[in-house]
Amino acid sequence: MIKFNYKLNKNFTKKIDHDFILSSMLISAEKVKNECCQQDYKNANFLIKLLTLANLRKLVFCKPEFFSHWVGLIYNNLPILADRYHQELIFKNANVDYNLINLNANSAQVKARIIEYGSYLLVELSRLYFIYDSKISRYLFNELRKEMTVASVKKTLRQMKLLSEGNSKILSNKKSAPHIVYPLWVNSFQNIFDYKKLSTKFGYELVKASGLRVCPYCNAETIRTIDGIKKHRPDIDHFLPKSKYPFFAASIFNFIPAGSACNRSFKGSVDVLTGYIHPLITGIDDVKLFDFNYDMINSCVQININDIDCFDNNRKLFEIDAVYQDPSYKEIYLSTRKQYKILKDAKPDENIFNDKDLMDTYFYTNKTNQNRVNMKFEREVLSDVIEHVENRR
Repeated sequence: MIKFNYKLNKNFTKKIDHDFILSSMLISAEKVKNECCQQDYKNANFLIKLLTLANLRKLVFCKPEFFSHWVGLIYNNLPILADRYHQELIFKNANVDYNLINLNANSAQVKARIIEYGSYLLVELSRLYFIYDSKISRYLFNELRKEMTVASVKKTLRQMKLLSEGNSKILSNKKSAPHIVYPLWVNSFQNIFDYKKLSTKFGYELVKASGLRVCPYCNAETIRTIDGIKKHRPDIDHFLPKSKYPFFAASIFNFIPAGSACNRSFKGSVDVLTGYIHPLITGIDDVKLFDFNYDMINSCVQININDIDCFDNNRKLFEIDAVYQDPSYKEIYLSTRKQYKILKDAKPDENIFNDKDLMDTYFYTNKTNQNRVNMKFEREVLSDVIEHVENRR
């Protein structure tokens, strides 16, 4: 919702380079490359080219405009990593009919149709295995081949559907996990991009460098950095979840200081690579988001959210409609209207909205969306109130 920028000085970026990239990432990368050369020569050539010092630096300081480039480059050339970390990218390419999952096998003809489809599934799973080096596809293939029944075919389809939707529970399931084995380097790959190490050393400075005091996703939750005897900093959200994109786990411009509601309760590990607003690229600061329907007779107001195409996915993900239906927002509107009318009645012949000192004092118009909670809402409330009061509506 709210756009912001990091202000990173050269000394700070040099510290990240020296104390994290050179002293941690590069060492871990060498270890992973050695593991790959020993166990997986097929992928070693590209991995060696990928994990150079220059590329590690590019990934750490990668601007969000180039996220898609790196995702395509890495997962297209090392699909085994997608199979391990982001199965949706592989299983969305499966040519299967998931409608069969709900087909009622109440006749011999339907049962035969489903079992026959199982043979096609074996072919499709083999295709995914050979094209994408998919260990999961290989596991599903072996399990289905052991027992070709209506139940097993439907089970395989359900598992493939879940994988195509981004559900990776198959890798943590006690029955399946031991049979899905990756080369050691694949599991170690995520250790190169050690977010915990980076955030422990630089987390507070990064949050301060953002200039944010408010969650940029909703503008409705205060985020604070407390640097006392005991310390506290707000959540740092990975815009692209590190579970799906481990190579962005330590990327500065993938970090969004955020409120706990947006980060933990709403966003989680949803893949927002496409179709979502990234607050380091753009925001809707200058777009009218709220619509107010004021009832003068009953002195009440109805608050609605305007449709904004580019914001629609963010709006749903971060529960913007529900957030701004809290009764406190109606109170803000009514209080602002009352205060403005008092000021206007005191100076009926003046355009008080042009009095900067007055507006700053009573309505905080000198504050920004980045440093005052609910400022976007309050700014739009004030605009609506001015229009109504000045026009005697």
